[in-house]
Amino acid sequence: MIISRSQIGQTVQAYSDQLRGRTSSAAPLRRKAGHDQVALSPEASRLAEARRLLKSIPDVRAERVSELTQAISRGEYRVSGHDIAEKMCGRLLVDRIK
Repeated sequence: MIISRSQIGQTVQAYSDQLRGRTSSAAPLRRKAGHDQVALSPEASRLAEARRLLKSIPDVRAERVSELTQAISRGEYRVSGHDIAEKMCGRLLVDRIK
């Protein structure tokens, strides 16, 4: 899983917006006799498209896993403790907000 500063920022911003009550409302539902119909707001349509695209992305990047496996086996993989701690704290923050 890739954890980026932008992901953390977007999650925090969405949470802040929700707390402030600045969420946009969906378009009103229209009803005709005998038929149910739902009209989605443009924002909801974009969200549905984003979800569809995210589902098409594999959870594991096999090429990257192979590169890392080789680097680890050669003893060439180095990550600073600071970088690890920063990612862990960011992930913790995002998980608590969700």
